[in-house]
Amino acid sequence: MKKKESKQKKISALRKNAEKKLKSDPIPIEKLSEADVRKLAHELQVHQVELEMQNDELRKAQIVIEESRQEYTGLYDNAPVGYFTVDENGLIIGVNLTCATMLGIERSKLIKKPLSKFIVRQDQDKYYLYCHHIFEKKEHNACELKMVKKDGTKFYAQLECAVVQDLGGDSKKCMTVITDITERKQSGKTSYRSARCNTGIGRIYHT
Repeated sequence: MKKKESKQKKISALRKNAEKKLKSDPIPIEKLSEADVRKLAHELQVHQVELEMQNDELRKAQIVIEESRQEYTGLYDNAPVGYFTVDENGLIIGVNLTCATMLGIERSKLIKKPLSKFIVRQDQDKYYLYCHHIFEKKEHNACELKMVKKDGTKFYAQLECAVVQDLGGDSKKCMTVITDITERKQSGKTSYRSARCNTGIGRIYHT
């Protein structure tokens, strides 16, 4: 409804501007010959058809964009790993459905909540130092932490973070991939890619 009203306002404003321009440079119709009037009418008809064709192309382009957006959203939300984004204060500003399921909470209830809320107390300092290092050094590295779901269930997770800036360069945010590695930790298997923490800072090593 709001989009429709906004579109109507834009059309109305465009028409007003066109009328103003027409008044400043009017065509003396009474001085035109019959042939000129017919030519003008033909040009207006052609112009109308061109506009209709352009509108049709725009509608098709919008459909393609919407389909691409839906495809991206589906891939993002249903990815096999969790994705979330936090700001410089550690507050979650974006999260996919996989991550919300992993934490056992609705996605909408995660927004503006500190991620540290879902990290066990023993790993709070490790997480703080890790985030500080990420934002200061802007390095892409990883760290293993023990996390807790809304219902109190604990699980092991590997976080892989990368810092990016907004278009204006004024603020930074940390985009993170979270993987549940509980099964690997409990089985005692060694992953080909493991995270080793040094003073709480996680780095990826290949073994």
